[in-house]
Amino acid sequence: MPYAFANGTGTAEDPYQVATADDLNGVRDYLDAHFIQMADIDLSGYENWEPIGTSNSFAGIYDGNGYKICNMTINKTSLTADTYLGLFAQLIDSAIVKNVNLSGTITVVGITRKRLYCGGLAGASSSTGSRQVVIQDCAIDIKITLSSIDAWGYVGGIVGDGYFKTLKRCSAVTEMDISCSYIMWTGGLVGYMESIAEVDSCKVSGNFTILSTYPYGGTKCGGITAGDGASISRSYALSTMVVTDGSATAYPEVGGIAATGSSGVVYSNCYAIGSVSILKGRTTRIGGICYNNAGISCYFNSDTWLINNGSSSPKTTTEMKQQSTYVDWDFTDVWGIDPAKNDGYPYLLWQVTDDIQPSPTPRKILPITYPAKYPMTYPN
Repeated sequence: MPYAFANGTGTAEDPYQVATADDLNGVRDYLDAHFIQMADIDLSGYENWEPIGTSNSFAGIYDGNGYKICNMTINKTSLTADTYLGLFAQLIDSAIVKNVNLSGTITVVGITRKRLYCGGLAGASSSTGSRQVVIQDCAIDIKITLSSIDAWGYVGGIVGDGYFKTLKRCSAVTEMDISCSYIMWTGGLVGYMESIAEVDSCKVSGNFTILSTYPYGGTKCGGITAGDGASISRSYALSTMVVTDGSATAYPEVGGIAATGSSGVVYSNCYAIGSVSILKGRTTRIGGICYNNAGISCYFNSDTWLINNGSSSPKTTTEMKQQSTYVDWDFTDVWGIDPAKNDGYPYLLWQVTDDIQPSPTPRKILPITYPAKYPMTYPN
């Protein structure tokens, strides 16, 4: 039997109201419906959260409404099939997820010769034609621990594999500890970005520790994304990266914004601060922004990020805290800069500047009760 929501009918005008952990778990029974969250939700009662849309992907609209979802815990061991992990397994078609404030942990021990898609919000997103996924105004705080991973991996703070239209005004606090023996695409926001994807007005704070035993070089790690084919604008990343690649002659690809960027990809009005340590592997594919894409009006802190083989624009800490450094940046409607805020570095105006978290979204007030109406059929 499909889950019975106490309030709402799942339409745009009368969305299902999600107020408890059981309500959130019930979303999986109506994957193309409309939802609005009405209270903070603690998932600690679900010791091992099963991502929403594991069998059939989520194609509806979920509005977190500024409330929190905390204590999401996902534990997987000895995986033998392609696996999608996150609050949602996969977002498809015209799915919209907005105003979600999520925290939790994802742990995987063992996957063999398959593909792993892992993100705090969703393992992957997939758009088709005019039906394109949108993610906006979300804040994700996630710790991801992966070990004995003998598989292709796509791992991001928000989405693992990003084939979406837009990811906008989102933030991620990401901690990743990864041990793998194959190619791993790792990013603070998105692991791998497909060609149509656009990231705009986002921020990341990330700590990455990656140990790869793949002898030909399997590490691709970026402050925002590992790459490869999407645009990033008006965003910034603070990242600490410690990388041990598969051999001394391997070529890890690591960047303050992106690990690698295909021809035609545009990175604009972004900056990166943080540090990188390569414990094993060559350093010729390490960039302050991206080793093979300098971006347009993009800057990195050369006092802390000491390896740079791209043509990005290095700046000292002092220069990074001066508005005059940032050529053609909009400090009226997009950015702010103040010595007392964000440690003096530019911040996005949508942020709450004292703790650099997303601005609270005004919460929508809906009637508390509705007549008991439920749709006749919905896909499982």
